[in-house]
Amino acid sequence: MRISKIFFVSFLVLACVACTTVPQSPVNFSQINVGNEASITVVMSDIPDPGMAYPGAGCLLCLGVAAAANSDLSKYSKTLPTDDFLSFGEDARNVLLEGGIDVELSENIFVNKDLSKSTSKEMNVAAKNHSVLKDTFDTTHLLVIRLDSIGMSRNYANYIATSKPYVNITGSAYLVNLETNVYDWYLPIEQQEYSDGEWNEKPDYPSLTNAYFGAIERVREAIISGLKN
Repeated sequence: MRISKIFFVSFLVLACVACTTVPQSPVNFSQINVGNEASITVVMSDIPDPGMAYPGAGCLLCLGVAAAANSDLSKYSKTLPTDDFLSFGEDARNVLLEGGIDVELSENIFVNKDLSKSTSKEMNVAAKNHSVLKDTFDTTHLLVIRLDSIGMSRNYANYIATSKPYVNITGSAYLVNLETNVYDWYLPIEQQEYSDGEWNEKPDYPSLTNAYFGAIERVREAIISGLKN
């Protein structure tokens, strides 16, 4: 009986590992790979509402304790401005124009969840099937700037805070070939920024706010730098 239980537990562990999604590795941009005949349309996802997260607070009660302990900061994080993100698409377009690439900026909002899953398991093939967008955008490549979360985070071990609050911006920027559904560029966005001074300066949290705007500029710089190769 004991051997059976051990086998069952081992099976569950292996099954969980097998089901874990492998993160997409970065892909360096190269104008040679894109080709001289390429046309690129830049599109952005909708900008998420800013807020606060508590990684490591792994139960509902833990989340409740963490939220209560950081209620003032959480409320403030929801007021953080997001206008600076709006220029990311134009920044990407401008750097590609400087490289002599045929590029335009779309006003459409990119919605990843509307795409079906790709059936290919080949390396650097997009997880979602972008090929269906070729006629929609009348272009050979789509450059997507996607923001998944913006705002503040504070790490927890169940009920116990293990870090001071910090700025956290996640997402990705990528260039996908609409013929092959292959990434010709992929930049994971995982920008974390801590305050230089005392973080708990209510009600405006100036140090954390400065860190927030600094994090936005770091993401912008990473996108521009990644497209200059």
